[in-house]
Amino acid sequence: MPATPLAVQTINQDAVDPTYTAVDKTNGNIFTNNGKTFVHIVAAADAGATVTATFNCVNPCNYGTDHDVVEDITVGTDKMIGPFQTARYNDTDGKVTITYAGGFTAAKVTQAALSLNV
Repeated sequence: MPATPLAVQTINQDAVDPTYTAVDKTNGNIFTNNGKTFVHIVAAADAGATVTATFNCVNPCNYGTDHDVVEDITVGTDKMIGPFQTARYNDTDGKVTITYAGGFTAAKVTQAALSLNV
């Protein structure tokens, strides 16, 4: 199945009260990226195991290296990951794909995609 879309929420001077959704451990998630987008991943204390989130790099750097962003989020912690260079991470539709690995409970790991409006 295709990756589950993750709605991007805009941060501006009026602030944002972000909405978090469970990660799609099986199919991954995908979000529209404008180069100013971050993903906040939160692993609850009862998530069961560390989450490994991989943000797919679709275009290698000038030296030919693929620079996937791989982050481990341990139980009871969170990470803000990004921003993602559009030329390197965006697919042909302007989206970035995230995949997940680990023995965690998917419903206990949530995320929000947040984009700066500057």
